[in-house]
Amino acid sequence: MGDLVTFLTPYVPAGHRPVERIFGCNYGLYPMPNIFVLYAASSMETAGFDVRIVDAPIENWTESDFIEYLKKDRSIVYVIYSTLLAREMDLEAHKLIRSLRPDAIIIYIGPAPTDNPNLYLCDRLSYVLRGEPELALVDLVKSLVENEGKKVPGTLETLPGLSYRRNGEIRNNPSTGVIENLDILPHPARHLVNPSKYFSPKFGVSPVTVMLTSRGCTAKCIYCVPCSLSFARELEYKKTFSKKPPVRMRSAENIIEEIDLISKAGYKGVSVIDDQFFWGEERTVRIADAFRMNNLAWGCLGRANMITENIAIALGKSNCRYVDLGVESLDPKVLEYVKKGVTVEETENAIKLLKKYRVFVKANILIGSSPLETKESIRHTINRAIELGVDSIMVGATNPFPGTEFHELARINGWFVKGDYYPTDSQREWVMEYPDFSRKDMDEMLRWANRRFFLRPAFFIRQIHRLRNPSDFIRTVRTFFHKLRWTWQ
Repeated sequence: MGDLVTFLTPYVPAGHRPVERIFGCNYGLYPMPNIFVLYAASSMETAGFDVRIVDAPIENWTESDFIEYLKKDRSIVYVIYSTLLAREMDLEAHKLIRSLRPDAIIIYIGPAPTDNPNLYLCDRLSYVLRGEPELALVDLVKSLVENEGKKVPGTLETLPGLSYRRNGEIRNNPSTGVIENLDILPHPARHLVNPSKYFSPKFGVSPVTVMLTSRGCTAKCIYCVPCSLSFARELEYKKTFSKKPPVRMRSAENIIEEIDLISKAGYKGVSVIDDQFFWGEERTVRIADAFRMNNLAWGCLGRANMITENIAIALGKSNCRYVDLGVESLDPKVLEYVKKGVTVEETENAIKLLKKYRVFVKANILIGSSPLETKESIRHTINRAIELGVDSIMVGATNPFPGTEFHELARINGWFVKGDYYPTDSQREWVMEYPDFSRKDMDEMLRWANRRFFLRPAFFIRQIHRLRNPSDFIRTVRTFFHKLRWTWQ
């Protein structure tokens, strides 16, 4: 078709930090390509559009740079993947786009527009695609381009998940659910980004990329907002069906095909960001073998109760550089309250299995997920993680995101400090407090946990052994000190 569609990540205003949009709940410590943008871009490219990806934060653009770009750019459509934490800066960017490109179509996708489309429907040429956007995006752009964006064609009145303005009113088309067969999606458009711009301290090699082999999780944790696309997917599905969306998995053959393409493109590491990667031994072993045969370093996220010895063996043999475990807490009362569905014993056994086969273990720990939690139980969780030999941790405040059961509990019990959720960095700020655990307590424990774990000689020694080249070492050290600087402020 030749019509230019640009997937745009707006600039970061002076005095602000870039938002990490893959998981969407904190500011970025290191840049990784947004896999959800890559998927949507490949769908548009396959449909015949001229597609670009412009990542202003990765290019360190200022407001002036962004304005200069808009003055010269001739895109017909801008697609912006927005998260709750990026909402305000994206809407400010919208004003600039509209002032300089009054006839451009602006389409929003992602969790924040899905949660509250009205905020993003700023004018007659603004649209929101809620939930999973890849298939509907092609139909939307085709219809709008064919009609030069002057009106919403009648065919769009039935386009699933679309929100738009018509005759001064906001209309929200019903959703039809989720993409049933993920294999029909073209592989992510990695050729549209510069691999050298992205980095992860988890690997010690570069370039690295991101991969998704399934969507969704069977667990019922009350607080959970996994990757940002799953958040959008869940928010949209619950609006229509009042329950958690079903898990959908790509076939092993489709995944292996993508792994081969990633290797041929020259990548050295792959971060698999499925909400839950371990869906049985056979599938896991086949994927792990594909990484091994392509000599790719890789890592993933997983639930402790899904890790078997055969899986741990396969990970150890396949150059798996890390497993991010959703530990949350090692207090059984807290785990029961949050409906984690994993016991302390299962978590400890998983850590021991992974350590046995020399797989790097990162424990994701949440503070404040239950009013039953205390400073003592938090200290126990961190100290026990150290005793078990966990290689790294990520500690965050459990904020009640819209659409979760935890959000409803916080609202009913009056735990919100400002009446409701507001976007913030979950690794640094809590938007609520309990009668027996204040925001000051949260701040104290977040800082203590980071200092307790990261300022140990054993941690430094392990990190040094993982880094394979000087440039990655320098970037990792910068990331680490940026992370710890807050604990001393």
